[in-house]
Amino acid sequence: MFGDQYPSRDRVASQSRLSCGLLAVLCLTAAGCGSDGPKPVNPVEVIPVTGTIHVDGMPTRGVKVRLAPNPMPADGRRPLPTIGRTDDEGKFALTTYYQDDGAPIGEFHLLFEWDQNPSGAARDFFQGKYSVPANSQHTLSVKGDEEPIDLGLIELEGP
Repeated sequence: MFGDQYPSRDRVASQSRLSCGLLAVLCLTAAGCGSDGPKPVNPVEVIPVTGTIHVDGMPTRGVKVRLAPNPMPADGRRPLPTIGRTDDEGKFALTTYYQDDGAPIGEFHLLFEWDQNPSGAARDFFQGKYSVPANSQHTLSVKGDEEPIDLGLIELEGP
């Protein structure tokens, strides 16, 4: 009916599959497929930081540990996100670029959240008690000339 002016369905489908395949290869190449993942832009030095968290005297899984600069940058720039999460024994290691690589040089408040409802709306068991930098009782100083830092046991209390 339309002659050769429109490509056949098979040809369109074949071109679509080829385009999708090429796009997938391009995305994987750009993202870095290695075990280390993509390379950070302008990385800063990080020092390994570990610790153990107990809540009401018990090792606790799933407590999220975050860092907040102390003091917060006056220029409003966002700091590097550095986080960790406790395992069954309450142990954690901080991550900035790659799994468990550590924290950047600086002074920080340690912030803690414990979501006991991971499948639904986030609810912090601590009810914000440990997630406000100004209220933080736990600090971290990373100078850059030290060996890996072990924060030891951090005791937290439920609400």
